[in-house]
Amino acid sequence: MSWQMLTCISVFLFSAAMLIQRHLFNQHKCDPHAFVVLSQTLVGLLALVFAFIHGFHFPDFSGLWLAALGSVSFHSLGYIAHAKALQTMEASVFSMFYATQAIWIMLLGVVLFREHPSALQFAGVVCIFVGIAFLTLRTGSLQLNSGTLLGLLTGLLFGIAVTCWVYVGKRADIESWAALGFLGVAGMAFLIRPHSIAHARSFFVWSIAVRMLVVSGLMSAGGVALLLAYAAGDVSAVSPLRQMSIVVTVLLAMLFLPQERTYIWHKFAAMALCFLGALLVV
Repeated sequence: MSWQMLTCISVFLFSAAMLIQRHLFNQHKCDPHAFVVLSQTLVGLLALVFAFIHGFHFPDFSGLWLAALGSVSFHSLGYIAHAKALQTMEASVFSMFYATQAIWIMLLGVVLFREHPSALQFAGVVCIFVGIAFLTLRTGSLQLNSGTLLGLLTGLLFGIAVTCWVYVGKRADIESWAALGFLGVAGMAFLIRPHSIAHARSFFVWSIAVRMLVVSGLMSAGGVALLLAYAAGDVSAVSPLRQMSIVVTVLLAMLFLPQERTYIWHKFAAMALCFLGALLVV
């Protein structure tokens, strides 16, 4: 399967997972921290089964331990911020804040790899922030509040995490690293707040448990597909195609979540600006 197809599959899977997470946090009031611990454990176990089917190979972390630790730590913090943001922010809006990770990946390239951003990349940064500023106008719930700040923080954390994640993934067995990475995120999230596991019992209600399993399956398959795409294609080629998630998430949210059909023209205008900006940045 081509890297283009793998990237498109991962985009759809992650977008679908985000919509179900929004439903869990908004409708069922699930604890976000406990959700990260449980969901990432399930994602890791599913990925581990997939890895053993294809032949598990424990990665040689010599020379990679710092990047691996960075991936696990920042992904853990990112997923916690991600979950807390979705408690108060619509999935269609959050997807645009999530796009800011492209900016941080560009800046990491400048700091770590001495890359030199072009004028188009700076124009892309402006487009993304103009799109987000358009959404944060004080109309209705679209304000500069804790959800907005968490959305921006999520973009920063995932920008660092994804850079580390891909760095290790290109130097280790992909399926095995994906499984260990997800399990590491669950373990780190638990260490950050151990008592959050006390809220785990709320996830054993049948309707919630089923959604948790679906989210975990989508994220596990999406994570493996994305790592395979990065391994088969260049980061500079895969990253622009990943930005389709901005469009896909907004459209899916409008289609399946009636409560998100508000400020439609604001959202579509901001979506277009963020999508264009993300393409220019990467």
